[in-house]
Amino acid sequence: MGKITYYIYIILTIVFYTSCAYRPVSKNLKQDFTFCYKDTSYDTSIIRFDGYYEIIRIDSVFVREENKYKQRQFYTNYHFFKNGVFMRNYGFRGDKYRPNNIALYFDDLFNENDSIKIKGLYTHYTWGLHHIKGDTIIVQSLDHPSFMNGFMAYEKKFLIFNNDSIIEIESEMLGERDKLIIKNYNELYKIKNKKNAHFKQLNTIPNPKKCWLMQKKWFWCNEEDWQQYMDSISK
Repeated sequence: MGKITYYIYIILTIVFYTSCAYRPVSKNLKQDFTFCYKDTSYDTSIIRFDGYYEIIRIDSVFVREENKYKQRQFYTNYHFFKNGVFMRNYGFRGDKYRPNNIALYFDDLFNENDSIKIKGLYTHYTWGLHHIKGDTIIVQSLDHPSFMNGFMAYEKKFLIFNNDSIIEIESEMLGERDKLIIKNYNELYKIKNKKNAHFKQLNTIPNPKKCWLMQKKWFWCNEEDWQQYMDSISK
């Protein structure tokens, strides 16, 4: 193997492994993430925990094949768990689950017991914590990017109309970000249409204690509780 070929091989190997490995959470982001996990049990009369809240937005997207902009629906799904954990995901593209049949997807996922896809649910989705204060839900969440991507972390506030309907009223980015990125995000957030998120019931509920954040010591309020959790999943 020539030197040039060897170096190309080394570079490609590094790119491959770093693209698969996950980026560690930065110190600044941990400081901005002021919520911490402890066993909680929220009152089910405030919001519902046996499903998710779905918001539908209509945006214009450029369709390259047709060389024009077309309006399409986009789905965002907010899952609030009774123990204070939060999960967000988007509408699925698979024809079977189009446009946004999360209930069927979760039923299939856990009935088929596909370990790779289930791990992806707990690893790749956006996870975090929520606090309920009066008629407001406050969420802090972050995704789990590879080394090739940066973190996207947010604090959001939702106003509770009733246990079947909420609306997002505030959103800001967490962690150190480029000023231009934050400016563009804030401007976009101000002009986008805020719509109610309506509740959809699920037959199968993911286990929030299996999300990737639960294994991070900084995520917990009490280090002893974190250690007991880690001991329980290692058995």
